[in-house]
Amino acid sequence: HLPERLAEILALLRDIGLEPKRLRMVHSRIGEEASLLLLEARRDGRPGLKVESPLFIYRGGGEYSAEVRKIYGD
Repeated sequence: HLPERLAEILALLRDIGLEPKRLRMVHSRIGEEASLLLLEARRDGRPGLKVESPLFIYRGGGEYSAEVRKIYGD
């Protein structure tokens, strides 16, 4: 989802009984603002949110980062 809607998303999740558990921001490149967020939630979970390291899609030369290549199976 869009990072600027994070506060709204967290409130809505709790309103429907879902507890946010893991959050990861996705950036196109190092030094750019996040363009997406990934969020995992659990029904009736205990409070506690783990903020994971950011995911960068591209590295300096415009190629996919090693992590993205691994996700895509390269």
